[in-house]
Amino acid sequence: MSRKGFFTVLVIITLALLVISPFIGAVDIGVAELFSGQLSDTNRFIFWQLRVPRVLSAFISGAILAVGGMVFQSLFKNELATPFTLGVSAGASFGAAAFIIFGGSTALADLNYGGILAAMLGALLSVVLVYILAAARRLTPVGMLLGGVMVNFLFSSLVMFLQYISDFSESFSMLRWMMGSVSVSGYGEVVVLVLLAAFGLVVIFRYSRELDLMFLGDEVAGSRGVETLAVRRNLFVFTSLMVAVVVALSGPIGFVGLIVPHIVRHFTGLRHMLIMPAAVLAGGALLVLADTAARTLIAPAEIPVGVITALLGAPVFLFILWRGRGSLSSTW
Repeated sequence: MSRKGFFTVLVIITLALLVISPFIGAVDIGVAELFSGQLSDTNRFIFWQLRVPRVLSAFISGAILAVGGMVFQSLFKNELATPFTLGVSAGASFGAAAFIIFGGSTALADLNYGGILAAMLGALLSVVLVYILAAARRLTPVGMLLGGVMVNFLFSSLVMFLQYISDFSESFSMLRWMMGSVSVSGYGEVVVLVLLAAFGLVVIFRYSRELDLMFLGDEVAGSRGVETLAVRRNLFVFTSLMVAVVVALSGPIGFVGLIVPHIVRHFTGLRHMLIMPAAVLAGGALLVLADTAARTLIAPAEIPVGVITALLGAPVFLFILWRGRGSLSSTW
């Protein structure tokens, strides 16, 4: 498929999902009912205050996670590098788990503000630790990856410790949060995500040329005037913080930032000014699709969206691995 054809199909699929998904759910809401003005107050609230914000939240979160994965894979020239493998997710999970135990609340509904702040602080702490560890090795890709892996193990161990000393209700709340959810009520969180995405994507897009050159190697990039240490530091910190906000709001939703960049590169090539819009559309569409499945497959109950993304992402990633005959480098 040509690039033009790929983007055309991607835009059509994305728009279709954004339009159709709010009508799908445990409560049947038809298009004719919506536009005829015959919606009951309950159904109107469900559609406009629950489903539409949830779909928008899923799309924006998926877009940010996909772009974050793109940046990290390009910065470190490693197909498995994402903000999640570098400790952001584990740090946020530790913050949320600590709030559940020491914040005096075990109800998921009460985690909206205190839990989000705690998760954000945990993610920030992980970023600082990775940066300190990597700075000792002059922010080399290997140094940052090793530091991220160690920080990830550290916070994962702390989360397990907190689960061990928690009671049943606290342990359940931790587990449920770490499975991920884009469920929102109203548009407050959506506005936060929109502003974050708009600002973040503009900043990252301005680094498209630097990412293209750094993919060829630090020596090549340096010869073209790129300050590789500064670019790697700035993008690492900024992208991690951007993803940390999503993790704090929605929990750690895996695989989106891992598989989406792999898939879109097959169609766009390696120019980041093409990869980035494709990752925004594909990542957002993937998470909208996963969330729609999560809230309808066993309705009226819901499956955590992180479970769906893992079920979708693992086979795709194994297929990519198989196509590479044991080497992921063939996807670049």
